Amino acid sequence: MDRPLRKLAPILVAAALLAGCTVPKPPGDAPLRYRDVVFGGATKTADVHYGTAPNLQGDPVDLKFDFYQPTGDTVKRRPVVIWVHGGGFSAGNKSNGTDWATSFARRGFVTVSLGYRLLATGPCGGSGPVPQQCYTAAQAAQHDAQAAVRFLRKHAAFLGVDPDRIAMAGESAGAVTSLLVGWRPDDPGTSGNPGPPSDIR
Repeated sequence: MDRPLRKLAPILVAAALLAGCTVPKPPGDAPLRYRDVVFGGATKTADVHYGTAPNLQGDPVDLKFDFYQPTGDTVKRRPVVIWVHGGGFSAGNKSNGTDWATSFARRGFVTVSLGYRLLATGPCGGSGPVPQQCYTAAQAAQHDAQAAVRFLRKHAAFLGVDPDRIAMAGESAGAVTSLLVGWRPDDPGTSGNPGPPSDIR
């Protein structure tokens, strides 16, 4: 087996094994909050200012997210899903998370579609060594996302969220950002809202 195929073999075996796996639905009669669609819509509050951080020129930029909640919900302490868009740390914006945020909110979650600094000046994907600018951009995104976590904790009662149940997810660069936040709560950065913890579940 040549070298590229040898490297690919474990991935193909893992993919084949996972293809046969299914995750059972949580038990309970439908409609079940957090599993099923139980709300007719989501109410969006756009451009919530959650922090400030420097761009590549050192100028301060406002950090904003869009806040989604189930329309007509009466629960006062709801879990949060922070959705982080992809784009290689150089493209995309919080509007890319609209469908995900709406889908989670209609199931009873509060959802944040996160806007964050896009500091990559070149490609951050593909093969080969990762350029330093990609590490810098990923760390900035991590720090911005952690500022959003702290904002939610700081204003939990007003927003109707559970400060102990904050999760983060995303695609591509958003997935990397989510993993960094989960892995490095002890590196909170300075993008805003000092004080509350930055950890997620």
